[in-house]
Formats: sequence, structure tokens, C-alpha cells
Amino acid sequence: MSSEELQAPLDSESGTILEGFKVSDNVFVARIKTSTLLKVSIDPRRTEDKRQCSTDSRLTDHLELRTEVQRLFEGSKKKNVPGYARYLVGLHNNDPGITPPIIFFVAQELQVYEKGKSAQLLLPYDVDPVAIDGETQLAARFEAMNLDSGTKNDFVDVKVIHGRPVGWAKQCFHDLNMMSVRPNASVGIGMDVRDPINKIARLVEEHVPFFSNRVNKRKRQLTSKDRDVVTAITMRNMCIAFAFGVCSLSKKTLVIPDEEMDAISGSAMMWFGEFSDVFGEAIENRDMMIVGFPSIMVAVGAVGGSICKETDPKKRLDLCKFMVKELQSVNWQKGQHWEGVAGKQTPKQFVVGGPKEVCSSVYKALVDPTDASYSKIRSKRRRIA
Repeated sequence: MSSEELQAPLDSESGTILEGFKVSDNVFVARIKTSTLLKVSIDPRRTEDKRQCSTDSRLTDHLELRTEVQRLFEGSKKKNVPGYARYLVGLHNNDPGITPPIIFFVAQELQVYEKGKSAQLLLPYDVDPVAIDGETQLAARFEAMNLDSGTKNDFVDVKVIHGRPVGWAKQCFHDLNMMSVRPNASVGIGMDVRDPINKIARLVEEHVPFFSNRVNKRKRQLTSKDRDVVTAITMRNMCIAFAFGVCSLSKKTLVIPDEEMDAISGSAMMWFGEFSDVFGEAIENRDMMIVGFPSIMVAVGAVGGSICKETDPKKRLDLCKFMVKELQSVNWQKGQHWEGVAGKQTPKQFVVGGPKEVCSSVYKALVDPTDASYSKIRSKRRRIA
């Protein structure tokens, strides 16, 4: 019997009834509690556990369909689950955020009972829907339950696709994953209001005049004609280096205790303010000077991080001014003296390397007198530009 022909209420003894809306003969949408979600679905990671599959044919059958319409939990997908679970716990505790709907696929046609504008869908107990989109979220919801059992009461948006062949589901997986366009890093990261480093970066932009309204949140890199002085990703990396050092640029999770935020953000505003007061013109002159390039600005951030150790505000400001003054001996002009430190000289121009490539070597050249490049990048007399 097709869903259109069903007129009698559904039998709850043969399956779980989902309340929602019929979008079409093969699409049903619902808002259900996490406890219901976890009852009607299988943690997809279990299907990849050979020991569990050896004793549970239901998992084996589920894996067979999953491999047709989904990716396995490997690489970044696998690593993303714990972070997503923590995110869900945060949402449960009223952190800002939202989750997309989980899209399930069931090959057989399911019974739908329409009652006015709403409808009910019967998901039989012997049917295990496969998530063709949102599978990482599904796995994370199982894990979030272990972190905070209260998440079982949170609601989840789901979409159930049923009565379609497996080939149709495969095409949907392709379309959902390949036709979307990810924003560039500056746009995506700049939108994260929860991240502590972003909070510090916003404070620097708002309270340091040189950077105010000059942080580009759209581009991945700037040209010499841009009025903006850094991109959002560069400002973020500057603040990471300031708070954690140059070795932390590749870390995805950076935690700053609440009780340390004021001290670190205040010190960051002080450091970047003092530095930009002295070297602002050189930063803007990307044609002639090297200091405004991302890898150099990030290294400069790491240089200033040491002022956080000084707890006395006056001594911290004195130390900040002294360190900026010391950097006036650096020859910030592009040239061969930066060869092997910040990049390489080509026949046409000096090419500056990226932060992850040269930031450590630039940092050492700026602060370590025993480093061979320390004197190489300095003039015999102090100079600002």
C-alpha cells in the first residue's frame, strides 16, 4: 500500500511513529528527541567494528548498505566526532550554534498517515535507516550522550527519504557533498564567535586604531593595493602565536581558561598597539617591506607573547616598549638578508613563505642572539623601516 492510499492510523506496535510533515511521496521531515533518534538508528561506527559485526548480522547488513552510500569513519571524519560531541554538549548548555538536519535513507517504501497539515511516518523496528548526510553528527550524538546524558532530551531535525533505489541515494550523497562550496578560511573562521582566539582578535581589531576596520574577512591574501592590513586568518594566527607560540598554529583546539582571558587579551592589545604605532607605515608598504606579510606578523605576535608573564601592568608596558624598540634594529626591507629566513630571492622578486613554513625561523631570527640569522637581518644602526 502506498503512503498516499493509507487512511487508517498507524500501528505503533510494529514500529516507531515519527510526527512531522510529508514533503512528497518519498520525503518526510520530522523534529524528534535525541532519545528517539538513538533508538531508531545505529551508531554507524559500530558497523566498522569487526568484533561486533562477527556476532551481529544486523550490523553487517547495515555496513553493506553504508558502504554503498556513505564514507567510512577514517581520517578527518573520524577525528571530527569527539569535537562535534563537545559542540552538541555546548548547545545543550545554551552555547550559540545550530545543527543541520540528518538525512536518512530507507530503500523500502514506508507507511505515512496524513492528518490535516501534519503527518505520521511508521519506521518499522526491523528497519535501520542509513544517514546519507549528517552521519558525523549522528555518531557525535551517541558520543554526546556519554558526555552529558541530558542531551537525550534535545531535539533533532531529520529528513527520511524512503522508497527509492540505492543508486538514487548514491547520487544524493554525491550531490550533497560535491556541489556545496566551502567558504575560505578567513570567512569561515571569522564567523566563529565562540572561539577564544577569535575573541582576542576582535578586541585587537576594535581597540588598536591601526587595525580598526582594516581586517579583511573575505580574502585569503591581500595585494599591495588593499587598504586592509591583514586578513582575518592572519589576525587569528597572530593571536594564536601571541598566546601559545609559533608551534601552536596547526592545533585545531586551543583552550584559554576564562580567568586568563582578560590578561591575555589586554596584553595582546598592548603589544600589537605598540608595535603598529612604530611599524605601521612599514606594515602598509607591502611592495618594499616584509613586515606586513602574514608569516612575519605571526612571528611578531609570538615575540610579544612573553609580556604576558609580567603581572605588574606598569612593568608589562615598559617591557612591551623595550621589546618593540629592540625590533627597530631589524632591517624590514625585502632582500637577500631574509634569504633562508623568511623566504627566497627569485630573479624578479623576494618570495615570502607561509606562516607554517617560515614562522619558526623568523621568530628565532627576531629573538635569539645565538641564531645565525639574528645579526643577518639586522642593520648596524637601528632603523624603523
